[in-house]
Amino acid sequence: MREMMVNSIARYLTLSDTIPQHWENALKKNGQLSVDIIRSIQQWHLEGRSVPDPRDASQDRGREQSKLGFSTVEEGHSMADQIKKEEDTSAGGSQVNGNH
Repeated sequence: MREMMVNSIARYLTLSDTIPQHWENALKKNGQLSVDIIRSIQQWHLEGRSVPDPRDASQDRGREQSKLGFSTVEEGHSMADQIKKEEDTSAGGSQVNGNH
């Protein structure tokens, strides 16, 4: 169960442009969780060319460049709110069936 949770969190944080405040706090307080997330990402066996190289300033990989080089931290949003927002966006705001 923990492995599935860690893999899901790793994917979410990797694909997101921001870090929710509650995840920033959790990662600061729980070093083992941070290590598990890094190990999860390492198990993806990504090719080096698919990961941006911070030494090459000419690559932005479609993301906005932050002034500090890191993503921003969201404040006041829960993961459930973020997931709902992503579902609404991916579904074009439409409902899956007429029972909602």
